[in-house]
Amino acid sequence: MRAVRASLLVLGVVIVVGGVAGLIWRQPQPQSVTLPDGSQFTLLKVTQGTNHILRFGRRWQDFLYPVLPPKLRLKYPPRVMEFAGNRPDSVMVWFQREGFAPADGEWPRVYLAVLDDYGLESPLLLTPQVARTLGASNAAMTGPGGGSVGIARQLAGWEVLDYPKRSGGFRLRIYGNGADQQLTPAGDVRIPKLARNSFPVWQAESLPAVRLTNVLEITLTQLETGAVSPEDGFTPVGMVARVYSRATFRLQENNLPAENWSVHRLRLASATGITRHGDGKSARWQAGQHTADAWGGLWLEEPAWKVQAEFARTADFPAEDLWHIKAVAVPQPGRTTEHRVVTNLHGEELEFLGVSGFKQRPGPVGKTYASLQVRTPHPLDALSVVLVEVRDEQGRRAEPRGVTVQTGTGGRGITPKETVINFRIEIPEGARLLDIALAATPVQQVEFLAKPELFAASVKLNHASRVPVSGGD
Repeated sequence: MRAVRASLLVLGVVIVVGGVAGLIWRQPQPQSVTLPDGSQFTLLKVTQGTNHILRFGRRWQDFLYPVLPPKLRLKYPPRVMEFAGNRPDSVMVWFQREGFAPADGEWPRVYLAVLDDYGLESPLLLTPQVARTLGASNAAMTGPGGGSVGIARQLAGWEVLDYPKRSGGFRLRIYGNGADQQLTPAGDVRIPKLARNSFPVWQAESLPAVRLTNVLEITLTQLETGAVSPEDGFTPVGMVARVYSRATFRLQENNLPAENWSVHRLRLASATGITRHGDGKSARWQAGQHTADAWGGLWLEEPAWKVQAEFARTADFPAEDLWHIKAVAVPQPGRTTEHRVVTNLHGEELEFLGVSGFKQRPGPVGKTYASLQVRTPHPLDALSVVLVEVRDEQGRRAEPRGVTVQTGTGGRGITPKETVINFRIEIPEGARLLDIALAATPVQQVEFLAKPELFAASVKLNHASRVPVSGGD
């Protein structure tokens, strides 16, 4: 019996030692970039699946954490970080940051973006899912008074759901805030080949492709990706990156160009579950064609992307779309004029709430800004509500100054049950009453399958980058 117990003990030790050695052996080669604040940002580990673990201790319970019973975890607390992934294809990238003394415990922000071989980028990852500051290390730096300041060490895990999933590997571009507070690329790290899942393969249709609704003839003429500048797209906060994609349409109503219509919402989706979104804010007419942009590159390994577009009328509304509200009193700054009116258009209930005046006048002295408020009992998917015109009692026009949309529960549980649309306007000086014209127009929905192409200015990088790349393939 003793011999059996001894054999089992030796076997257990061999398994544990072998497991520990395997854990150590599979750690990737560290890759580091230097952030604008001077700190080092180092890739420690990449995990995949629904249970992500980073060990930052070297004791036995740290190594054995995945198989440690709950009672032993309580008795011998392991030094690990853990995150439950949102999807089976979830990837977690674990980074260490050190070499910087954060002021008041605050670290300057770091942002990540997935990068493919063509230089296309995903939308930014703004915050890690889990982070931990371990305190000062043995290193030190000079503080404001000339003394030494301990340098903290931070560990953070970022969940990556948006990456080229057919190729298996990708890059991460690391951004930090530069001296001018603009996003600055600090460098790239390579993520090794990952386990690949089986995904459907969509077949692209030839462009131009035509769809007919009961009102419009909608033609998708082009799907592009890789916009880098205001000349070929829009870029956020001064980034020099190919982060925008564009769909171009031709619209006709009664066989005539329909420039009184615009993209209301745009969704681009892949068979691997990646989506890009755009709306009417980026939509514009140029040379008889209508374009709308979405943020994020379209991974070119995909044979086709689904283009789901919604269009809404922006002018020349038929009578059944219109809603007129007369003689609404102009509120004093910081006050609200309640003027509740309810109507029903195209089977949907709409409620006008009133006009709110702003306490702070953001424009030049003498100009008054206010907000017209319209509420619907639930989020509207089939209708677009538009402010057509506002005039005062003298016939002067109140100029539109933007729209915001808020969806909430209305104090009734957690499910969205109402939408409040705020139309901001600039009211003429001395106005007392407002006549308001609104429209609720049915949305036209179409869908295409298209293969994106690069903007003419974009070229394949072949694993070359404009910024430093750390480590090996």
